[in-house]
Amino acid sequence: MINKLKILFPHLIEKECWVETCNKEIKIYDHEKEKRCYIDDKFITEFMVINSGERKINFIAIDACLLSSSDPSRSDCMVFNENIVCFIELKKCKRKNVKANQKGAIDQLEAFIKFFIENNLNIDKKLEAYVCVRCKRTDEVISRMPKVGSDTRRALFLEQYKTKLFYKCEKELI
Repeated sequence: MINKLKILFPHLIEKECWVETCNKEIKIYDHEKEKRCYIDDKFITEFMVINSGERKINFIAIDACLLSSSDPSRSDCMVFNENIVCFIELKKCKRKNVKANQKGAIDQLEAFIKFFIENNLNIDKKLEAYVCVRCKRTDEVISRMPKVGSDTRRALFLEQYKTKLFYKCEKELI
């Protein structure tokens, strides 16, 4: 799959959008100024990939790296191994805009998954999508899950794209 991505996006290496790692914990954050995702321990982790088997994991920054940040059809990043591709959309919010952020995140994931499938990039891998909305309340950071409509969107993703949709900020890759 990485070879297909290199052909489709020749700047993948040059812009350092792709990282391969075997770390046990892969801490992903969305850089506030650069508007793109990175793997780094020095910043607040927004999404955690647990790689207890220390197997090879690929990370690709999509928004503002693989694709321009002006392109609405992008998720923030993706991680994958030989079996699975996980698309991740990260959102920060205040209490008032949780619902809007979740809907926007799902729309972005859906658009990129369509692009991914249309370009035959999945190559027999299982697909998953993650909506990670983190809201700050004092010093506590919490992950929010929608109360209404999530089952409908999950069913749609599974039926139309053969992709499981999750509302969480962590993935264990085995």
